[in-house]
Amino acid sequence: ELSGVVHFILDTVRAVLERGDPFRADSLYRLLAQVDNQEVDAVVARLLVHMVRGMDGITKQDLLAWFEATRGEVPKHLRDATDGADHAGAQAQREADGSPEHTTGITFVTETA
Repeated sequence: ELSGVVHFILDTVRAVLERGDPFRADSLYRLLAQVDNQEVDAVVARLLVHMVRGMDGITKQDLLAWFEATRGEVPKHLRDATDGADHAGAQAQREADGSPEHTTGITFVTETA
């Protein structure tokens, strides 16, 4: 079951597009102004990241900067989603470049008592 915020976002995008207007960064910022930080759960955060990825004139960094500038903080789920999207983007770039999927590195293992 999708949250009311997801439905609100999708309904807003649909309404803008049905009017024949493009959904741009300013449209997204107006939409976000109506969503509280605590309403940004993991699903909403991933939706926002995917939306920004498909839009011209806005980046994930712009999205994070908007929250920082207007709210004083970035919702945890959104920060996590952008970090994960960066990792997924790097993986996709390696695959496109033909780079090996696995690279050597150091793994730290800790024990808890």
